[in-house]
Amino acid sequence: MSEERWLDRVTETLKAPVERSETLDQRILDAVRAVRRTGRQRRLGAIGLGVGGLAAAAVLAVVFVSSSSSRSPVLASSPIVFELADASAHRVALVGDFNDWDQARTPLSRDGDRWRATLSLPTGIYRYAFLVDGVRWVADPGKPGADDADFGQPISLLAME
Repeated sequence: MSEERWLDRVTETLKAPVERSETLDQRILDAVRAVRRTGRQRRLGAIGLGVGGLAAAAVLAVVFVSSSSSRSPVLASSPIVFELADASAHRVALVGDFNDWDQARTPLSRDGDRWRATLSLPTGIYRYAFLVDGVRWVADPGKPGADDADFGQPISLLAME
């Protein structure tokens, strides 16, 4: 098949609607995380998308090619310090889009009455909050805040460039 016909076929496939499913989303996320961990390209067939997922595979191909380039702004990461002053807290966790809102993945370390964690995050826009003692949600006092539309909890927004 000529390169031009192949490109036309991929373009037409990308224009077609894709039926989303939780398992497809999870497989894509797992594949992207694996690339970030290893820094190597992976074969699309290894994640089992099949012929029906050609559009998703094309999107993943862009992500995989980008991940192999050190100049890619999509996967470039910059360290950022998250900090909360709360002398009464016994434990504080950072929860957000970047850690699947999992309070066990990013605990903050105590330094006097301040809690800190440093993360390297890729370019993007993130929603996050501090979870104090596993029950109290606190927006970052140093970043713009908003209420989470899904759960009504205070959150902050972070744009990494």
